[in-house]
Amino acid sequence: MAIRQRSIWLACFAGIMTALYAQSPDMSILQPLTGTGAAFGARDPYSCRAGGSQLKGAPTAVQVQAMVTCAWERATGNGSLAELYLTENVKVQIGKSRPFERGDGSGNVDVNQPVYPIRGSFSYYRCYPVNSAHPSGQNCKKTEQPNAEGLCFKTTFGDWKCTMSDIQTRVNVPGYVAAPH
Repeated sequence: MAIRQRSIWLACFAGIMTALYAQSPDMSILQPLTGTGAAFGARDPYSCRAGGSQLKGAPTAVQVQAMVTCAWERATGNGSLAELYLTENVKVQIGKSRPFERGDGSGNVDVNQPVYPIRGSFSYYRCYPVNSAHPSGQNCKKTEQPNAEGLCFKTTFGDWKCTMSDIQTRVNVPGYVAAPH
């Protein structure tokens, strides 16, 4: 009997741990920009798949996590002027939906759809190509955004867009760090 109770406890514990740590982004939304990260000694950045963010109903936390990731990640410039922007450790919470308000954004926001406030945290990296000025393992600047806030909204094309940032308490980590892999 003790073995059976122990097995049940272990199964429940494993389920709780899976729920806590299995918060990886929704890969059906993310698409890696293959080969982009190589010059930076980093993983490839993600973009949102075309139509991948055309979700039915309210977005889930893992979907929001993916959309925040692809909102921030990109590569710009070329040669020695190239920069790679990556996110890591993206954590999000979704608030209760509410009607669109005038200060919620501009552009192609569908003002007839509800918006969702979001908050969370993430690490943001700005990386430079590996070279003599930026050796491997020391080619990225890192910013911690522990109290990020933002919004998810539907566009007039039916896509969800989510972004958040921490302009009050963000912390620029001193020096250069290794690129995320």
